[in-house]
Amino acid sequence: MCSTTLVAEWLLDKVFSGRGHHLVGLKDVELVEFRIGATGAGQTVGDVEGTGVFRVSAVTRDGVSFLPASSTALREGDMLWGAVLQASYARIERMLGAD
Repeated sequence: MCSTTLVAEWLLDKVFSGRGHHLVGLKDVELVEFRIGATGAGQTVGDVEGTGVFRVSAVTRDGVSFLPASSTALREGDMLWGAVLQASYARIERMLGAD
């Protein structure tokens, strides 16, 4: 099983158990959640991952979580779950217009 799948399963377990707000720091990488704002709406998962500093594991939209394709368009209010380099957290947050 690949590491992306393992992280996605772990994050989904957190979402479904109601503990999704407490995520983990792993040295230079943070497991994070971002709520997509107006700035991030319309971008695709591929756009976000194309930065090379963020890997999307799951999206929660309208109460349903799923593993997105790179072509998945983000909508305002979506929750994005993934891993980001600590040094790039603020950059990704701005890019997504995150709350």
